[in-house]
Amino acid sequence: MLLDAHGRTVLEKSIAASNCAINDALDVSDLQPGLYYLHLRDQRRWLAGGKVVVE
Repeated sequence: MLLDAHGRTVLEKSIAASNCAINDALDVSDLQPGLYYLHLRDQRRWLAGGKVVVE
């Protein structure tokens, strides 16, 4: 999930992970420049997150 500064989901994508590795890209070309928050989660819990800057 990618959230905006107000906590709204702006992008959500399901991806397959193998051997605990994720190799995928997000198309952010439709998003306004700014700071976003990336949330990685599985069906049950939040796994990791970080900040994403779109320029």
